[in-house]
Amino acid sequence: MNSRSLYDQTALHIAALSGNEDCVGILLEAKADVMARTDTGLTALHVACQQGHVAAARVLLHNAAPIFAETNDQSLPLHLAAAAGHSGVCNLLLEHGGQEQLLHRNTIAQRPLDVSSDISTFEFLRLRDRACLGTQLDLGCDVHVDGYAGRTPLHAAGVMLRDSRADVVQRLLYRMHRAPPARPTLAAHTQSDPQTRSEARKSVERRFSQLKQGGPAVEEASIDSFTAQKKLGQGSFGVVYKVVHKTTNATYAMKILDKSNICASNSLLRYTMTERNLLSYVKHPYIVSMQYAFQTPSHLVLVLEFASNGNMQNLLKHTKRLSEDWSRLYAAEVLLALGYLHQRETVYRDLKPENVVLDHDGHAKLTDFGLSKEKVAGLNGTKSFCGSIAFMAPEVIRRSGHGHTVDIYGLGVLVYCMLVGMPPFYDRRKETLVANIKHAQLRIPSIVPPKAASFVQALMQREPKERLGATKSEDCQGHDWFNCTIDFDALMRREVALPEPFDKLLPSSGGVSADGSTPTVTANFGKLTKATSRGKNHDVQGWNFASPFQDGEETLSAIPPRDRKNRSNSL
Repeated sequence: MNSRSLYDQTALHIAALSGNEDCVGILLEAKADVMARTDTGLTALHVACQQGHVAAARVLLHNAAPIFAETNDQSLPLHLAAAAGHSGVCNLLLEHGGQEQLLHRNTIAQRPLDVSSDISTFEFLRLRDRACLGTQLDLGCDVHVDGYAGRTPLHAAGVMLRDSRADVVQRLLYRMHRAPPARPTLAAHTQSDPQTRSEARKSVERRFSQLKQGGPAVEEASIDSFTAQKKLGQGSFGVVYKVVHKTTNATYAMKILDKSNICASNSLLRYTMTERNLLSYVKHPYIVSMQYAFQTPSHLVLVLEFASNGNMQNLLKHTKRLSEDWSRLYAAEVLLALGYLHQRETVYRDLKPENVVLDHDGHAKLTDFGLSKEKVAGLNGTKSFCGSIAFMAPEVIRRSGHGHTVDIYGLGVLVYCMLVGMPPFYDRRKETLVANIKHAQLRIPSIVPPKAASFVQALMQREPKERLGATKSEDCQGHDWFNCTIDFDALMRREVALPEPFDKLLPSSGGVSADGSTPTVTANFGKLTKATSRGKNHDVQGWNFASPFQDGEETLSAIPPRDRKNRSNSL
């Protein structure tokens, strides 16, 4: 059924190419893999959209085809439909996936609007693209140039002419991105390494020298750029400090990991690189942002957004449990964050109160992506055994394969914790806890309101395919517990008011105290970061990062459609 032919095509790809919706439907009923990709990263949905087969694309979408799946050049199905001039397919995709698709850029920074080949498709997308910088382009009788996309409408032929100067830029970008990427690897320094690294650095500088001219300067950072104020926590492989940038006075959480531990295990290094890579491109109002990543001879460092109100676990220690209104708000915020990750075929896999931090306003944000995994498709896309036992889904414990539904289950556990004050199935004996998760009946105390109990039951079904959100995570937003209470569009814009001022949740002594550097904190921070490596001096390639966005800036990809027009006009 899923055998591969030339260019790694499956039978479903071929059916989508021909546009035979009946054949597509039969193959899907026979369990054809809707996530299968060709050697260029095309799914069957990409193929159907590129060919303009609306009926076949509709069948695929109704069978959970990934609308945000990216080709090797990071093009969505909407890119291919727009490039081929299929406005009907574009309309179908926007109806199913929303306008966030319109802001997605491929590897050469083109949005679907930018690749539109004919006037009708361009006009169709322009009218729906609230964030398009070329919204003022007039497509009437007079000829005007689209300065952003570099095109001119030719009405006689109904096409958008390219601008030669823009084409040159796009070709340069295309060639740059076709070059083999530098994959994150662990390399031991040798005597020839400094020269090799110097030559590589010069090569990269030559490649980007012209592109960087005139662009915004991205400030790099080192350990000397920060002053430690407080030790926030410590784990097996590192420590977290509250730090202040010496120049900007911005406050961050600095996560410092010991290279000698991380680099001793391929799996630990892989998990650490996954967290760094995810945070380098994820931008969402309910996910912590990363400002910098750098390394010293002995440590790997992540500089993250600082959540001044601690984490949910500490909050529950003070309050014992949360009210229904607070629990519903936090559940909705975490659900938006999970849905954002799942649309990008990423599973979080470590949802628990300790990993939900609370920002200065009291809103929830996901943190700690060390166990996350990218490119997980379907309900059984990966089989890793990871997470905290009390919060694990049954399929993880059974090692039967899991997908995004482990996060759906985890959200149910989180809501239970907020409303009850402890995880379901909990027992101090590990063997009993595991047996309970695998076999025991879920019992929800009577103190949990009926609609909230129904929501928890729907998410914590033992069989992944029976859970609410098994098809797509956004389905959870339609549950009665949220209806008429949570406006998810407004929540994405952070316009939903808190049930009450956040400081009322905590006793007077539970607030965040003013922190200042102490001799002990300063000394320990200095010893930790100035330490020399033990043994070989390992350099983790691909680790260093500096965000182009400063504190308070948002990327358009995380802003809902109805709010994007005003924001884009101010850019």
